[in-house]
Amino acid sequence: MKRSISILIFLLINSLVFGQAKEVSIHLNHKYNGANFNFDSTYVVDGNTPIKFNRLEYYLHIKSLISNDGETTNLSDNYLLVNPNQNQYNIGVHNVENINSIEFHLGVDPDINDANPNDPSLWENSHPLANQIPSMHWGWSAGYIFLALEAMIDKQEDGILESPLTFHIVDGPYYSSINLSNLSSELTGIIETENTVTFHMDVNYEKILYNVNVSNGGIFMGLYDENTEIVNNISSNNVFTIPENLNLKETYISNAVFPNPFSNTIQLNLNENSIVKVYNSLGILVDEYKLDKGQQQINTQTLLNGVYILSIQSKSGTENIKLLKN
Repeated sequence: MKRSISILIFLLINSLVFGQAKEVSIHLNHKYNGANFNFDSTYVVDGNTPIKFNRLEYYLHIKSLISNDGETTNLSDNYLLVNPNQNQYNIGVHNVENINSIEFHLGVDPDINDANPNDPSLWENSHPLANQIPSMHWGWSAGYIFLALEAMIDKQEDGILESPLTFHIVDGPYYSSINLSNLSSELTGIIETENTVTFHMDVNYEKILYNVNVSNGGIFMGLYDENTEIVNNISSNNVFTIPENLNLKETYISNAVFPNPFSNTIQLNLNENSIVKVYNSLGILVDEYKLDKGQQQINTQTLLNGVYILSIQSKSGTENIKLLKN
C-alpha cells in the first residue's frame, strides 16, 4: 500500500512539475494582402510592378515554449521547412501546460550551420535539414539556404513577366529571432486543450519585400543589403501576426453564451442581430448562422469533441469566445 501511495505521489509531482504530454503544432495561414497566398496568382510590389512567385521556402528553428509562469521548455534540433503549400506543422510531443508564447528563429542555428562538415546527408531523410529537392543547402562552407524566394517580374508592366528575381539568403549573420510579442494566449494565437497545443499565425508575405527595390528584378544569392532587409522584415515587420478570427478581445454583442463546456446545443442571448461563426481549433470555419437579436440556440450535435471559437459579428464589432465540447 505504501509503495502504491508513493507511486501516486511521484506521478502527481511529475505532472505538476513537468506538465502534461501534449502534441504541439504550428498552423500557418499564408497570406498576401489579406488573401490566401497562391503561386498561381500575380501580385504587385513596389507600388505597381507585377510579380509572380514560383518558389518560396524558408527554415524556422523552433527553440522553446514558454508557459504563463515563465517556465521554458527548450527544444533541440526542432526545425520546420516552411512553404506556402502547407499549413500545419507538427513539432512533437512535449510536457507542457498553460503555454502562452513560443520562441523561434529564421534560419539554422550556427552550431549546426557552421559545423564542419555541414552535410545534409547526415540527417534522416524525413528531417527538414536532410537533402531537399530543390536543394536548401548552399555548401559545406556556407551551410543552409535560410530562405529561397524565386519569382518573375514584369518590369515593363506590359503583361509579360520577363525578369527573374531571386533571393537565396545564406550565412550565419542572417540567423534571426522573430519578434512575436503580439502572440499570446489572451489574443488566442494559442489554443490549448488537454492533449494538444496549437499556435495559429498569419504569414503576411507582402511585407517580406517591404523597402526592397525589386522592380528591376535581380539575383541576390549570399550577403546583400537586399537580403538583410528581407531578414529584418521577417524578424520585426509583422510578417508573422495573429489571425483576426481568433482574437478574443472583449466586446458586448452578447450578454450570455452557455453552457461551457457544451454538448448538443449552445444558448446565446444577443444584444443585436448578428452573424455567428464556429471555428475549430485549426481556425477552420465549420458552421455559420445569421441570428436575430434576443435568445437563440444553435445545434452542435455534428461537432466533434474539442475546442471551438464562437465568433459573434455585428455592427458593433466582433466578439470571440472559446468553448469546449465534451
